[in-house]
Amino acid sequence: QSAVLHMPWEPGFHLQKGGLYCADEAGKLLREESLGNLYFGENGQYVSGDPELDEIVEKLIFQFQQENKEADRYELLYAAFVHVRDNMRYVPREKLVFRETDWANRLGKEALTDYKGNCFYYAAAFTVLARGLGYDAREISGQGFEPLMPHGWVEIYIDGEQLFFDPQTAAKEVVYHGRENWGEDMFAIPMYKKDWWRYTW
Repeated sequence: QSAVLHMPWEPGFHLQKGGLYCADEAGKLLREESLGNLYFGENGQYVSGDPELDEIVEKLIFQFQQENKEADRYELLYAAFVHVRDNMRYVPREKLVFRETDWANRLGKEALTDYKGNCFYYAAAFTVLARGLGYDAREISGQGFEPLMPHGWVEIYIDGEQLFFDPQTAAKEVVYHGRENWGEDMFAIPMYKKDWWRYTW
C-alpha cells in the first residue's frame, strides 16, 4: 500500500483500488483530518470508523472501477446508486425517528451484507458508498409522499448544488402514481423538485 502514497499528488480525491485518498493544494495527503463527514486516517486513506464496513465499501468501489475503467467519480457515484437500487430487496425493518442522525454506518453495513431492508437501509447503503467515493453524503430521516410517512433518502452537495438521491423509490418494485420504476429520475434530484415528493426533514 505504501507504493500508492507517492508525492506529490494532484490536489483532490484519488481512488486506488477502491481506497479513497485526498490531497491538499500542495499535493500533500490529508492524514488524521476530516472533510465534513469524511475522515482520513494516519495513512491518508478514508475510514468510516468501522473496518468491516470499510472493507465492504472498498471492494464494491473497486468492482465498479473494474467494470468501467474510464469512469470518473460521478459516474462511479451513479454505478453505486444503480447497485443499491437493483440489488437491494425491500423488506419491512425498523423505521427511524424523524430527524434521527448518525445511522448510515450501522444500517449501511447491514444493507450491504444481506441486501435487504426498507428505505432507510437503501439510503444508508448509498450513503456509505458515496462517502467512499469522496462525496460528503448525509443520510436523512424525514418524511415524504402523500400522505406524509417516514422516509429515508440521501443529500449531497455537488458543485454547490443541493441534490437528493432516493434509491429505494427508484427500485423496480416501487409503484407511485401508476409508474413502476422511477429509475434515474431519483438520482441527483434538484432542490426545486423536492416538493414533488413532499420531502420534509
